[in-house]
Amino acid sequence: MAWGGLGVFAIGIVGACSASSGGPDSPPFGSGAGGFPQGGFAASPYGGGPYGGAAGGAQAIELDPQDAKGRNAEMLYAIGDANYKDDRFAEARNYFDRLVKEYENSDWAISGMERLAGAEYKLGHRDAAVSTYWKVVEKKPDDSSTLNGFAWFCSQRKIGLGQALPAAQKAAELSNRDPGILDTLAEVYFAMGDFDNALKIGEEALAKEPNDTYFKDQVAKYKKAKAEAEQARR
Repeated sequence: MAWGGLGVFAIGIVGACSASSGGPDSPPFGSGAGGFPQGGFAASPYGGGPYGGAAGGAQAIELDPQDAKGRNAEMLYAIGDANYKDDRFAEARNYFDRLVKEYENSDWAISGMERLAGAEYKLGHRDAAVSTYWKVVEKKPDDSSTLNGFAWFCSQRKIGLGQALPAAQKAAELSNRDPGILDTLAEVYFAMGDFDNALKIGEEALAKEPNDTYFKDQVAKYKKAKAEAEQARR
């Protein structure tokens, strides 16, 4: 389950936090960082819609190449995100890549790395997407949220599953088998075609939250997939 991450709606250089679950572009972008660094974007004088804002932010960066105001990392993230939201993935990649390289010690670098992985995937660079996100795990190898984020990212795209499975297993143990993280583990098994284990873990998550509609739907999905696979083998 995606949780605790960056659900970003960039309007110019203004952003807001949201936690969500769902498809591959839901969080956990930023789940490793636990949300926006510094609590999110502040209102900016560069607003005016995604491209008015992005252009204004880019100009501001050029006018302050030494980052005297300490805002360039934040603006690079926001510009990259504005491009990403408008399906300009090559442009988004360039800004996130610049953020990661030029401000690698910034709080924004981890969030940028996660978003860069998403842009790489959108551009068809599957291996690069996995290796980029894995760098986040390497920075926080014992953080359940980071491990969960990586595993969810991979499971929803059916990439890097060999790395995603041990990451999800470790996240589950570190979190005392939190049902949301168990759901991620189940989704990794599901993406691998291991419907028996997907169902087993899905039922474990449901047992912890027996009234949760989402977990009920997940178990039903795994049961259906298992039955269909068994039918196909007959």
